Amino acid sequence: MSLRSKRVVFEKVFAEFRQDLEKMFNFSGLDRVSGMKMYQYPFKSRLLYKLVYDMCTAAPRPHTEKLFNAIADFLNDYTIQIRESILDHDDVVSAYAREWKHYSLAAGYSSMMCEYLNKLLVNGTKDNKSRGMVDKKTTVQGGNYRRQTVQALAYNIWKKQIVYTIKEKNSDRFMRQIFELIRRDRDGEDKVPDIVSDAIMSLVELTEHPLSLYIEEFEKPYLVHTRRYYERESATASQRLDEEVTRNSKYCHKSSHDTVIKECETQYVAAHQTRIQGEFGAMISNERYEDCTMAYTLLSRIPDGVNPLLEIFERYITNIGNGLIIRMGNSIAKDPREYVEFLLDHHSKYLTVCQKVFVNDAAFVAAVDKAFRTIVNDVTINPVAHSPEVMARYCDVLLKKTHKGGWSEQEVEDKLNRMIILFKYIEDKDVFQKFYSRMLAKRLIYGNSASEEAEANMISRLKVSYKYYE
Repeated sequence: MSLRSKRVVFEKVFAEFRQDLEKMFNFSGLDRVSGMKMYQYPFKSRLLYKLVYDMCTAAPRPHTEKLFNAIADFLNDYTIQIRESILDHDDVVSAYAREWKHYSLAAGYSSMMCEYLNKLLVNGTKDNKSRGMVDKKTTVQGGNYRRQTVQALAYNIWKKQIVYTIKEKNSDRFMRQIFELIRRDRDGEDKVPDIVSDAIMSLVELTEHPLSLYIEEFEKPYLVHTRRYYERESATASQRLDEEVTRNSKYCHKSSHDTVIKECETQYVAAHQTRIQGEFGAMISNERYEDCTMAYTLLSRIPDGVNPLLEIFERYITNIGNGLIIRMGNSIAKDPREYVEFLLDHHSKYLTVCQKVFVNDAAFVAAVDKAFRTIVNDVTINPVAHSPEVMARYCDVLLKKTHKGGWSEQEVEDKLNRMIILFKYIEDKDVFQKFYSRMLAKRLIYGNSASEEAEANMISRLKVSYKYYE
């Protein structure tokens, strides 16, 4: 292939190139099985690459922007046709997934053929780069799209002409069908075909910002549909069980009441038990506390029904705590306050959840205790977070004259009182005592103690706690 610039008639050369683009996107004369080895004739790839090169290096003026805009026009026209074809089907989701599979393959292959064009658009010419003129956010001259590869252009046009247009102008048939298929799967009516997953995953592939399109178009509405589904399920279950209580009182001798109600609860709730338990993790992590209360209320009716909820609740609290401690890294060694005060806030939050969501059920309070015992004593997640030493240093910071928090005496007392909440979870309290005693001695020797009264109060708290937890 000659690398010398030459005069080209853009309309004529692009017409030839467009014919091959149409073949690629229509899979005309292509090998569908072999994926990217689409063309039956090996010279075809070289010919397409040469056509692109000739248009981008044409003398006296290259047709780079003109070529890019012409490809954009082709893709716009093509995706409009595809959209109409998809909407002609009753099963929009399957039609979408099939078309996306072909389109994404063709977009990738055509972008490979336009490699030289991609380099000019994304990286710029040597002359432009040296003058700082390449801006990937700028619109290509004469068109409506910013500088990007042909594949990225193809994906953005698909997103605009198919995903967004079906949503805005066709009653969102695509997503509505997806959620209806998922509902039928939940109700045991039909199994969701694998092609639905392909359609959903296209939303991940279509955006340059990781998951942004997927989150907006699928995840957020999916959470809304899920919440509403389980709200209806829970409300229906509660209503049916209440009806059985009334029916039982009307028809049965009082000696039968407990036995009959227990049987109704076992059969009705047990039928939904696995699904409710399976959804509980998402309820907690998304703070859908009304749903959590519904799940708890229903599963409390059957023996051991809430046990899986307790395990999920404990594991979630542990994972959140451990995750943040890992992210704190070595900063814990420099200042223990963030570590201790995060744990205290974390503890307070989930005790409140126990009180308001799970009617202060002792089993859920115990799950909070177990989670914090794990968080406080597991040094493997962050060796710097050695709780006995970190908490002793936290007390030292509060009890020194030179503490940097600017707290009043009462605020210091309140913080020390709260610290005792975490102290109860420390398994090796003797190690805490060793560090605390050493730091106390230094404060007294160097006259750096903020207050004798505060020191005495803290020692009293620790004595009481030692006796209580011995």
